[in-house]
Amino acid sequence: MYNTCESKVNKDLENTSAEQIKSFQENMDNLYISNALSNIWNIITRTNKYIDETTPWALDKEGKKEELDSVMYHLAESLREVAIMLTPFIPDTAENIFNQLGIKDAQLKSIESLQSYAIIPENVKVIEKGVPLFLRLDVQEEVEYIKSKMSQ
Repeated sequence: MYNTCESKVNKDLENTSAEQIKSFQENMDNLYISNALSNIWNIITRTNKYIDETTPWALDKEGKKEELDSVMYHLAESLREVAIMLTPFIPDTAENIFNQLGIKDAQLKSIESLQSYAIIPENVKVIEKGVPLFLRLDVQEEVEYIKSKMSQ
């Protein structure tokens, strides 16, 4: 396992994830789907804030390798959690996230694995650049398409 460097910001991300995962599982059990999706979004929002708080690009520039490794590990763990929770909704996208993280082990993709934090093994540390999960739309192209459909 990675050294996850104890820090207030790391602990806050971990605690937020744990709270949202617990709520997600309760919401799914009760079929409160929109609430479960909100739990996923809350983890994504907190992870984005974590990026702003930790500034991994600055850590890299300053040569703070141990801190950078910890930040990158926390980001990978957040993505793993989000992918697991997205699986019932958009399984292909979830699998693409796992592939880009280099996660092949079915145990690391299971809902049960959400009960533990920092379980990604060290040998899964090469994150591969992949294709975008969601392609950007060309606004003008979409407007023209809609206009063409309306005029038929």
